[in-house]
Amino acid sequence: MIRAVLIISVSFFLSGCGEGYPPQSNGRVVQPYTPPPTPKERYQQHVAIARSARYRKKRLLNKGEERLFRALVKASKANDYRVFSQVSLGEILNADGDAFSVINSKRVDFCLTDKNFYPIAMIEYYGSGHDDETSKERDEVKKKAAENAGITYHVVYERNISIMDQHIREKLLPKLALTRNSNRHPSSAAEL
Repeated sequence: MIRAVLIISVSFFLSGCGEGYPPQSNGRVVQPYTPPPTPKERYQQHVAIARSARYRKKRLLNKGEERLFRALVKASKANDYRVFSQVSLGEILNADGDAFSVINSKRVDFCLTDKNFYPIAMIEYYGSGHDDETSKERDEVKKKAAENAGITYHVVYERNISIMDQHIREKLLPKLALTRNSNRHPSSAAEL
């Protein structure tokens, strides 16, 4: 038994494993395991990247989105709504586990809230660049999450941009009137 352990130990040492070198396997070097960076190391890496990068500001809304934003602001004043643009779903929806990770990094073009800042509508603008391979999947996730939370999900198509005020008045506001009284707000801090 001692002899078997000794033979295995010598074999292990001679293969290079005993010296910290990666073993050879069919002529390829097997890389040793590298643990992921600690949170502090990751933070330091991000700070180093941010220091050396050349960031440039860019426009928050394209021209079509800007027209929609202005029309939403105009309609919102009369109805005591608030308008926010490019909102992360993780900021307006809450869920447990995988359900939250599915929506956390997604954004909605516009979010309307009531006067207490509870979301009442998520609005997407479908411009000419909206038809990539994954947009349907992303939009379906947003729509289902909104419906599940009791939030109106509404799409404005580029073809409606010339009649934006009319579209909002005739299509969006009636939807909001139907759901306004049915929305339940969290009643305690535990639900927030």
